[in-house]
Amino acid sequence: MPRSRFLGEPDNRYNLWEGSVGYRLNHQFSDRWSLRNRFIASFSTFEDRSVGANGGLEALEADNRTVLRFANNNKADNESYILQTDVNGEFQSGIINHDLLLGVELQRNVYTRRFVNADAPPIDLFEPEYGNFSIPDESERNYEVSTTDIIGIYAQDLLAIGEQVKVLLGGRFDWYSDNFEDRIEDFSENTEVNAFSPRIGLVYQPIEPVSLYASWSRSFVPQFGADLAGDRFEPTRGEQFEVGVKTEFLDNRLTATLYQFTL
Repeated sequence: MPRSRFLGEPDNRYNLWEGSVGYRLNHQFSDRWSLRNRFIASFSTFEDRSVGANGGLEALEADNRTVLRFANNNKADNESYILQTDVNGEFQSGIINHDLLLGVELQRNVYTRRFVNADAPPIDLFEPEYGNFSIPDESERNYEVSTTDIIGIYAQDLLAIGEQVKVLLGGRFDWYSDNFEDRIEDFSENTEVNAFSPRIGLVYQPIEPVSLYASWSRSFVPQFGADLAGDRFEPTRGEQFEVGVKTEFLDNRLTATLYQFTL
């Protein structure tokens, strides 16, 4: 079989368009306090009209030349909006220096998917004949819309205690709402999840070129859209613990790190 063998149809087509626009605003209130605000809007459109082999080796029949195929006609539009504002400030309380960060993040994601999947006639691997099948029409598509809203509030304080100890305390709380609509079946479903993601870190410098550190954190990342069965993707959650030692030599031109982490 030649490497150029094509198992689709001449009218296979794949298009992707992406664009974004946004701004970033920084304002310095004083030497110690500042404000940052940013906004970004992203847009994408994906089209896939294609016929292809139905899987891997399982698509090849027992005669070792007949290939089972499938067809799809998919179009997806995605709109994403993110607005983030945070305040950063430095101050001192007794022997402790604080580097404080406070912020809020708003997100909206609208994912629209129109698709139809169908079986296509098989093709001969060694003597293919094309043009005997038309990809399903757009009017036969399923029509699904997912709208996701996220509100995140976060805070972080980096404490420097003397010259040898630094402590990081932080956390983020997310309110997550996902509304799914099947506009062909006239079905809708709403999912709401709240999550707190803490973050703790400690650095101790017994001598200037050596730092002993440990950190622990949890994460929460919403997932947009659904699988081919229409089931909503679950948010991704994670937890990480890390401990290690870092050294610096030759005026910071050479560094070495030994660490152990668990995900």
